[in-house]
Amino acid sequence: MAVNDGQQARSASINWRQQANNYTIRIFGPLGVGNNIITGSPKGVSLLNANQQRFNAATASQLLQQQTGWQVPIESLFYWVRGIPKPGVGYDKSLDGQQRLSQLQQQGWHIDYRHYTKVGNVDLPDKIFLSQGPLKVKLAINTWQV
Repeated sequence: MAVNDGQQARSASINWRQQANNYTIRIFGPLGVGNNIITGSPKGVSLLNANQQRFNAATASQLLQQQTGWQVPIESLFYWVRGIPKPGVGYDKSLDGQQRLSQLQQQGWHIDYRHYTKVGNVDLPDKIFLSQGPLKVKLAINTWQV
């Protein structure tokens, strides 16, 4: 993941594991990102940083912004990274020749799906660019496990 807000660019690696409504997102990398672990369930969301300090917030997006300064819509990203719009929220989309999302606009974000990879019988995105105003987020997915 690379994040650029027009003033500062930073990058990190992410390991995201999800089963139903329970998830663990491990964010690690250079430039002060350290090693942050976000865990979420219907009971709540918390972040454990490299100094073993625990923080809580209403959403994973709020925790990430508070601890890293990154404004990334984690709750929507759960859907977008799989190449589908977030349910219950209006959107505009464009499809490619294989009927996969090529562009999505939702919640003020513009998402470009630059490349897909075959995982089993399903095509899943592996290069995604998101933008909202000056904020740019690039995702390169190395491995999918479904």
